[in-house]
Amino acid sequence: MRKFFIFVLFLASSLFAWWDTEHMVIAKIAYMNMDENAKKKSEDLVEELAEFYPSTSTFVTASTWADEVANRGFPPGWKWHTYKRVYDPNHIVSEKTKKTILEKAGKNDAIFGIRQAIATLKNKQATRFEQAIMFRYLIHIVGDIHMPLHCGSLYNQEFPKSDFSGAKYPLLLKTEKKSLHAFWDGCLGRDVKRLKIPLTKEGEKVVEEFAKEVVVLFPKESLVEIHEMNISHWAEESFSIVENSVYVGISPNTVPTKEYIEKNRKIAFQRLALAGYRLAKLLNEIFYIPPNGE
Repeated sequence: MRKFFIFVLFLASSLFAWWDTEHMVIAKIAYMNMDENAKKKSEDLVEELAEFYPSTSTFVTASTWADEVANRGFPPGWKWHTYKRVYDPNHIVSEKTKKTILEKAGKNDAIFGIRQAIATLKNKQATRFEQAIMFRYLIHIVGDIHMPLHCGSLYNQEFPKSDFSGAKYPLLLKTEKKSLHAFWDGCLGRDVKRLKIPLTKEGEKVVEEFAKEVVVLFPKESLVEIHEMNISHWAEESFSIVENSVYVGISPNTVPTKEYIEKNRKIAFQRLALAGYRLAKLLNEIFYIPPNGE
């Protein structure tokens, strides 16, 4: 069992939750819905580390920072990027093992990371440097926890030790990365062009147009879910999509059908929208200044 967990943690280092473009789209949507004080506080915290990370020196590009530094071994690595739940439709995993997997991961997972970031940003004793680091984690992990395949893995006869969040689930795709996880990372084929960071003018336009596309499809007033600010519930929403949509109508080593793509791309867009709106709501609350200035 111990070797199994070590392998799980090793494989997690190769996973991304959304590609860079999707993270920047979430940040763009958030920025569009933040109040002026939250924008200023956020920009100041991004600027605090701009000297060390010049390629991610804007609010939008800083949303990709956590993946960048995890690749270089910066703690906590990839642990805060995931919420591990077992999707076991054929009941091949014991309840004891499921509980062990969840408990082990839950001590240092995405939910834990978001809560730590919020606590640091609200702590008046925290240094600017500490808050700047945790701010960058926050704007990334809020996006991660809304990506279904970072909140669950399939266990069945074909994947008795899990498909590792879809990373081991092969598909016949005309792309460099050919896993189910990668397919969802790019919003089921919507995002096929990896953007260079820092963003060029063309890259900024790509992010802006993608964000507008998501917002038009899911305007804020259409999503009553944006008022759900329980972080654990965000993760459970993603896992519910794993159970009810991600693995429905698809099989390993096949080409995803048009029906599967259309249905699930809409779900992926909704998750991007919710992540953006909720991030804005969260930052507005963290940086709120009461009318009396206290």
